[in-house]
Amino acid sequence: MNKKILETLEKIEKEQNINILYACESGSRAWNMNTSFSDYDVRFIYKREMKWYLQLIEGKNTLEYSTKDNEEYVGWDIKKALQLLLKSNPTLLEWIHSPIIYHSHPSFRKEIRKLSKLSFSPVSVLHHYLSMAKRNHHSLFETNKSKTKLYLNVIKPIACCMWIVNHREFPEIGEKWIFEECSNDHVVLTEIERLIHCKKNDQHDFRSEILDLYIHSSIENLDSVKKEFQALKTILHDPFNEFFIKSIQE
Repeated sequence: MNKKILETLEKIEKEQNINILYACESGSRAWNMNTSFSDYDVRFIYKREMKWYLQLIEGKNTLEYSTKDNEEYVGWDIKKALQLLLKSNPTLLEWIHSPIIYHSHPSFRKEIRKLSKLSFSPVSVLHHYLSMAKRNHHSLFETNKSKTKLYLNVIKPIACCMWIVNHREFPEIGEKWIFEECSNDHVVLTEIERLIHCKKNDQHDFRSEILDLYIHSSIENLDSVKKEFQALKTILHDPFNEFFIKSIQE
């Protein structure tokens, strides 16, 4: 499948006259929770020719492409990506921390991850994932959709929150030990393992009173902890500008 994805990325480059700097997997495959029916959610960062960035009116800075083979491609221009990285955008952070890399220019991932550490804002990313957990928790009891997926959509952002609280850095997406941050309670961790097993085996009817109680208490606790976080200090833009200029000149 990797070969097919790389061929599609090359096709996008030719059709759109762009140069893809980095491409990765997002979604369930990046989290190692995919089933045999899961889509491929390919995300990429690209650049255009130098003159495109000198236009008076900026052009479109996102690209979307899909195939008949359950593949979805979404790309952001390098300028847009770096502007969002300055704001510690969680979606972009998930891309550059994905364990599945389809393509990367030499040292690109290493350098952009280094920049992400300079701009990382624990308070804003914590707020994002905690809001996601609350929203998905509400949906858990308001919809007839797969309970397994909905439970995971609450547990994953809680796990990210716990990692950020404990380490003050962005977690490595897809690593099993992220979920070990959720609790010291073996019973809770066992239930999370059971949940992941159900998701990977396409079982949709998961329910757990243990996780119901855990989710409720975790959200309350994180709400309290969030107040202790301070806003990020002023970010120096020079390293981002230098990386942007170098990227479009190469």
